[in-house]
Amino acid sequence: MGYLSIVVHIEGIRAEIFGDAFLELGALSVEIEDAHAGTGVDEPVFAEPGMPFQMWGSTKITALFAEPVEPSAIISEVTAYLGLADSPAYSSIHIEERDWVAQTQALSGPIQIGRLWIYPSWCEPPAPEIPFVRLDPGMAFGSGSHPTTRLCIAWIDEHISPGMRVIDYGCGSGILAIVAAKAGAGAVIGVDIDPLALAAAQENARLNGVEAVFVGPEASLAPAELVVANILADPLMQLKDHFSSLLPSHGQLVLSGLLAHQAKALIDRYAPEYDLRVFREEEGWVLLVGYKVI
Repeated sequence: MGYLSIVVHIEGIRAEIFGDAFLELGALSVEIEDAHAGTGVDEPVFAEPGMPFQMWGSTKITALFAEPVEPSAIISEVTAYLGLADSPAYSSIHIEERDWVAQTQALSGPIQIGRLWIYPSWCEPPAPEIPFVRLDPGMAFGSGSHPTTRLCIAWIDEHISPGMRVIDYGCGSGILAIVAAKAGAGAVIGVDIDPLALAAAQENARLNGVEAVFVGPEASLAPAELVVANILADPLMQLKDHFSSLLPSHGQLVLSGLLAHQAKALIDRYAPEYDLRVFREEEGWVLLVGYKVI
């Protein structure tokens, strides 16, 4: 069995209703993106928790259907479903059935970050003397491929003190907690709001042979010498007081998940209780590192 991909370009204000209509008519998936993505005139849009998403002015909608389907019939049905006078222009592409798992695995290989390697389960790890983390992409956020994750991993691997108590707040896949444990941390706790992420993180820790505890944000936590949080700028703003309850005086704080232009606002938010500074920048993303001084 093959698939048919139907593509329409529509103004952003109508994108969601078109996407919903495709799903109602049997689409397996619908993707909405900037119509100008990759052209050099694309329109950056960022959204954070608690903030409304601002749709692009012009969007490209890609709807995937299992064959056999007739694209003109689908477009006619969408037009009627939405009560439109005219049908939108469209294009369609036939997609052959493939072994998508094998294809994804072929595109996802080892990632080197400093002296550390991140290896998916279908690849052979390096020689025993080379430190590595076993982690499959897609189990939860945090595979090592994003600049913010790489920045955090590099810092943790270079700066963890033996026996240090570490909290990975917003742990996702647990990759930062696992790296901290492998780097010599004594007690490692991961925190996440998503139960599926917590389960994935616990399994990842088991596969890597490290001890770590993963809990929800409601858990009572003892203070730690280091708190690492790779989330987004807005929740990091809101979590300042909570992090203060988790860190003693001179405890270390490592924050990422923010763009370079957001760094100053976050540094100002945490001052004067924390002395935070930009440690490193990669592809427009930054890592803030500092101490609790009050």
